[in-house]
Amino acid sequence: MRVLLNPWGSLGDLEPFLAIGMALRTVGAEVTIATIKMYEQTVKQLGFAYVPVGPHFRSEDQLIIDAITDPKMGTVSLVTELLVPGLADSYREIESHVACHDVTVTHPVGLAAMISTEIHAKPWVATVLAPVALFSRYDAPILPICPMISRLARHSPFVGGVMQRMLKRMTLPLAKEVGRFRSSLGLRGDSPPILIGSHSPYLNLALFDSVFGEPQRDWPQHTIQTGACMFEVDAPLPAGDRRRLDEFLAHGDAPVIVTLGSSAVHFRSDFFAESYQALGALKLRALFISGDQYLDDVDVDPTRFLQMKYLPYTDIFPAARAIINHGGIGTLSRVLRAGKPTLVVPFSHDQPDNAARIRRLGVGLTIPAERYTATGARVAIDRLVHEPGFSQRATQFSALLSGSGAVRAAHAICALAGRRTAVC
Repeated sequence: MRVLLNPWGSLGDLEPFLAIGMALRTVGAEVTIATIKMYEQTVKQLGFAYVPVGPHFRSEDQLIIDAITDPKMGTVSLVTELLVPGLADSYREIESHVACHDVTVTHPVGLAAMISTEIHAKPWVATVLAPVALFSRYDAPILPICPMISRLARHSPFVGGVMQRMLKRMTLPLAKEVGRFRSSLGLRGDSPPILIGSHSPYLNLALFDSVFGEPQRDWPQHTIQTGACMFEVDAPLPAGDRRRLDEFLAHGDAPVIVTLGSSAVHFRSDFFAESYQALGALKLRALFISGDQYLDDVDVDPTRFLQMKYLPYTDIFPAARAIINHGGIGTLSRVLRAGKPTLVVPFSHDQPDNAARIRRLGVGLTIPAERYTATGARVAIDRLVHEPGFSQRATQFSALLSGSGAVRAAHAICALAGRRTAVC
């Protein structure tokens, strides 16, 4: 059985597919990963076959940074300026590989792969990494593009339906462009759903834990909620970094961990400086996972503060007192598994909705990135570390979560693929 996985986006988008690929491999599947060139080395090091499929980008590209820092239009701008214009090239890269595989598993914006499966009459699996991508009117997401309607939709399925229709109209020009490309290939030129409603008639996998969102009656048919697919193969720390980390953790209270994931960290804001001021005012120890954004101009007390370019979340989150993060669904899944209270500072994409769900669970607080200051952070962090309810609820949710999401996803994919044999 040959399976083609087609992730796209940040490391948080790639890693669930890597976890699924490893689970597929344990049951004998031959796995190829088709993704952007930036991840070629990572994919090959894990022993997977690799195919370059775009649109290609780097995390530090200005278009990517602009999309991250625009909470209202960031996602739409990515589709408008990168995904749809790059569709023809992406199709040329992936089409022949879809033909050679029994089943293709796509990212929510894997338009070229979806079209290729139709050309070759192949089954395909759609994935969603966060509840916002399923957009249930009965569990309406928080969308910064329409905050007032989002708040109303939380209490009214009717308003949720109105918001759905509004967003589909907004993306209709993009859908028409995709429809024209489909027509050029001899397919029906219908305007396919973009962002909302791009589901597979074969199998849809909800790759997030039910604590973030329970199954809803308007989820698409053939949807299985697997839970988060956790990729547990972390890059090893250099010996010097490991020694510094171990010494820091051994000589004081548990630190507050501050991180912005793999994408938002490239946005050069004052996020880390504001966090440092807040934590210093509270006299808390802190561990910053700050990429290249080192705070060189501050008077650092090495007994209370350590900053490192990279640390594996799986290893370090259990050692935290609390965690400040950007609200990516992968990061929050690890936060919940570690059983730690969290301050979520969402930037764009699914992050504002993920943050709202964390707040409703009672395991964290949230401050939008554009309003994040040392004063506000100090108040929120003080509550998280001194009000026991946050830690108690986080511990309770941690006990509910399993690590078998990737295994469940692999079994569902295998069941769909059946005994098909691909011929190149």
